[in-house]
Amino acid sequence: MVDPSGEHSPRTAGAKSEAAVDDLYATHAEPSVVGESGNPELSVQWEHICGFVESEASRPFTRLAKGRTGSALDLSDLERLWISVFVTLQFIRVPRHFEAVRAFADRLAQATAMHMASLGSPREWMTDDMCREAGIEPADIEGIDWTPAAFGPDGDFAVSIDPLSDVPSMLSHAFDDEIVAYVFSRTWSIVKFPDRGLTLPLDDGGVYLKTGKTSGFWDSSGLGTADEIWVPLSPDTLLVMHWRDDRFDPSNWPAEGCVAQLGHRPNRHACHPEDAQQAASVWDACRNSRDELSRLCRESTNIGVPHLVGASDSEPAA
Repeated sequence: MVDPSGEHSPRTAGAKSEAAVDDLYATHAEPSVVGESGNPELSVQWEHICGFVESEASRPFTRLAKGRTGSALDLSDLERLWISVFVTLQFIRVPRHFEAVRAFADRLAQATAMHMASLGSPREWMTDDMCREAGIEPADIEGIDWTPAAFGPDGDFAVSIDPLSDVPSMLSHAFDDEIVAYVFSRTWSIVKFPDRGLTLPLDDGGVYLKTGKTSGFWDSSGLGTADEIWVPLSPDTLLVMHWRDDRFDPSNWPAEGCVAQLGHRPNRHACHPEDAQQAASVWDACRNSRDELSRLCRESTNIGVPHLVGASDSEPAA
């Protein structure tokens, strides 16, 4: 384990202890038989879905890792589809994405509750039919009065979405043809580094989204808007998914530049123990010198999009 922020020294750790979260995908489903209590007894682990996708994608991934820089990708459309689904799953299955989606859902529910409260007492606008559809007895809401502020951040009522209810929805995104197409329809390229050293960003699910900005910095985006999707396959193999550009030439790429960009947004990274010191030294140099980071970024940009330069570089000389 290596830390791009430099706060922690490289250390050896087990994958299960560092990259596993218990019951992250657990949700409840109606069983075929209901227990005496009338409550569902079946707790479905969605992990088996992820495991199935991983199994289907593992064989073509292994072949890609053995490829050479710029070599033709020997993949069938079906294998390419499974890898695309796998990459999409990796993007949505990490705790950070779950937390972001759930926070957005909570804010939306809160805004909806505040709007409904602005309509006045619920009995003034809820008909008997509406109450029945909502499973509410009309008599239970007689005399209830509230204001939008009651459902605000400092209000008396907490509004939150069941944290398990969004799991099926997020998993359905991984199989949504429009979302998967953002990965499938890109141009895929293999980049090999004889000097190894690539790291795997764990908190990003092993998928790094790269977006160019005129300021020269890189940040994360979405699968559809990212200029490039990076998937480290091994310490010396990087799968790059980019929008087609004839100027793409991976032969001049240094591994250090990729390591620098993989660690641009500090989080937990995994790598081979033999590569830990090399990765840490690259990040140390980048933290200590903005010029070093800029140089490495310049040398490892322009995979699939035109090289972005600052205004001073693009303006004609006087």
